[in-house]
Amino acid sequence: MGKGEETRARLIETTADLITRQGYHATGLNQITQVSGTPMGSLYHHFKGGKDELVVAAMHANGDVIANALTLVFSSTTDLSTAIQATIDFLINQFETTKFQKGCPIATVALEEAANNDLIQAAAQSIYQSWRTQITTFLIQLGYDTEQAASIAFLTLTVIEGALIFSRAERSSAPLKQAASTLITLLQKPVI
Repeated sequence: MGKGEETRARLIETTADLITRQGYHATGLNQITQVSGTPMGSLYHHFKGGKDELVVAAMHANGDVIANALTLVFSSTTDLSTAIQATIDFLINQFETTKFQKGCPIATVALEEAANNDLIQAAAQSIYQSWRTQITTFLIQLGYDTEQAASIAFLTLTVIEGALIFSRAERSSAPLKQAASTLITLLQKPVI
């Protein structure tokens, strides 16, 4: 990786961390350049669209972290309960190691900006849809029909997102643990 690519990657990584912890509005370009050790000119060189372009790149990087975690979980089990528990355990670990500062890597920015910013909205929609598609594909591989799998994927992601918000609000992993337990109970595939 060349120096320019390293600088770009450092800007994205720093922004991804900051927006997850503190959101879009609380994350300024001066803070990003200071934390990343990057001159402002380099930021605009790599992200001519400024803050929005950088935040979208950071959102996609954050989305990839979850997508990679899902890929790892789904490739290591064919048991739905195990997959749910492993996914939520990953999120709990991330929450607890950051003292509940890092919840969903997309929700904080989406809640702040998606209604007003087309670039942020499109990025959030794309990332959430990619996660739903991953979950749907996994469920189809487990034997669910396509419509049922898509519906369950939506429910699962919605419950987890809600639990992430509750966990952050309560500074506790209990809501995520309850979400895992509830999803596992609700999604037990009936024997036919």
